[in-house]
Amino acid sequence: MTTQFGLPWSDEDCDKILALSQEGKTLEQIAEIMGRKAGAIRTKLKRLRPGVSLKRVSWSKEEKALLINLKENARLGWSEIAVRLGRPSGTCYSKYKYLKHIGSTGPRIQTTNGLMIPEQVLAERERRQSAPLTISAYVLGDPPRGYSALDRKREGASA
Repeated sequence: MTTQFGLPWSDEDCDKILALSQEGKTLEQIAEIMGRKAGAIRTKLKRLRPGVSLKRVSWSKEEKALLINLKENARLGWSEIAVRLGRPSGTCYSKYKYLKHIGSTGPRIQTTNGLMIPEQVLAERERRQSAPLTISAYVLGDPPRGYSALDRKREGASA
């Protein structure tokens, strides 16, 4: 089918995407059938059914494991991974980076404003804030002792 990017929507097109959506087809599947972009389908469905949410499907544990396996073991590119998972490549990339970040930061603590911050980050923040300031650091806004680039360079040279 030829692509119809930028063309106006006919009444038949609207009826067809509503029917395909009610059959349970994904936005990407409807886009392929209609010869349009998934974003255009999403926007049109939102306008046709304003009360219906078009949130994306959550990732299952199996999909997450398959994503990591395909990237690390099979060493596939993002476009190939996207085809195998039936998701956009940008979504796969973002989910992979998020999963790798979560795994590398360890347990998280929820703060009062609802953010989930890794324990390591909170411990380092507490250590920096409790470090004593010299008069020049207080007046000039210098970092506490041990936290400047020069201090780190000196530590590296002495070790």
